[in-house]
Amino acid sequence: MPRVAGSLAAEVAAALMARAGSDDVAFLIQRETVYFARGAGSLRPAATVLVQGIYAAWPRDAHFLVRNTIHATRAPGPFALGMVKVAAKRLHVVEPLAGERAPLPPLVPVSFEPPRPATIAERPRGLSPEEWLRFAASLVGPLREELPRHARDRRVGAALVSPEGELLGASANTNGANRTLHAELNVLAAQERPVPAGSALYVTLRPCKMCAGLLWESSAAPGSVRVVFAEDDPGSAARNTVLCPGSEMRARFARSRAEREAPGPLRLLYCESP
Repeated sequence: MPRVAGSLAAEVAAALMARAGSDDVAFLIQRETVYFARGAGSLRPAATVLVQGIYAAWPRDAHFLVRNTIHATRAPGPFALGMVKVAAKRLHVVEPLAGERAPLPPLVPVSFEPPRPATIAERPRGLSPEEWLRFAASLVGPLREELPRHARDRRVGAALVSPEGELLGASANTNGANRTLHAELNVLAAQERPVPAGSALYVTLRPCKMCAGLLWESSAAPGSVRVVFAEDDPGSAARNTVLCPGSEMRARFARSRAEREAPGPLRLLYCESP
C-alpha cells in the first residue's frame, strides 16, 4: 500500500523529535527534502524558528518554501498562528508515529537568532502617549526608493514603555529581507523577562496577528499591556487579533475573565504617523 502524506509526516515527526531531543519540532517537506527546526523556549516555538530561519537563510526562495504545509508537534499559540498567517501558508499539528520508519528524506536543519535592535542614543522617559507615538515614528528611516518594493522595510516604528514611563525597547521594521521582522517583534524578542503588567506598546501601525500574539504570550499578564497605535491597518492580518475583545483568538487563548475582558488596542487619531 502506498504511504499517504499524513503517515509520512507522522514518521518524520517521530524521527526528528528523537534527533533533536525535543518534543517541540516543526518541519516542511519540499521536493523530498525536509527543512526542520526545534523550539528555542516558550516564546520561540519551533514553527516560528522554522519560518524565520527560512526567510533569513533563503530570502529569495522563502515565500515559495513556506507555502508548503508546516507540520508541528505542538499545538500553536497565538504567536505561531499569527506568523503563519503573516509570513507562511498553513500549519498542521501532527501526532508522531512510533515504530519502525523507512529511511528519512534528506534533512536540512534550520535555526534563527533574533537580531538585536540598534542602540538608542537618547532614551526618553515620562512622555505623553502622543509624544511616545511621535518618538516611535522618529525611529523609521527614510524611504529606500532605490530598492524594489518587496525589499523595502515597511515604515513602522514601535516603543515599549514600562508602567513607570521608562523605555524598555524600541525599533523600526526590518522586514525588507525577512518579512517576519516587524517593529513590535524586534522590540519584544529582545526583552529578557516578561513584559510587566501595566506597560504600554506604542506603535505607528496597528499590530498584526503575529505581533499581537507575541505580545500576548510575552506579557506577564496577557491582556494587561496597553497598545496605542497611530494608523489603522485595513489588511486582514490586523483584524480580529488576540488583542481584540470578542475575537475568536481572544476566546480561544484567554484563560480567565480578566483576560477575556481586557481592552483592545487604542487608536490616537491626532498623532502624526510616518
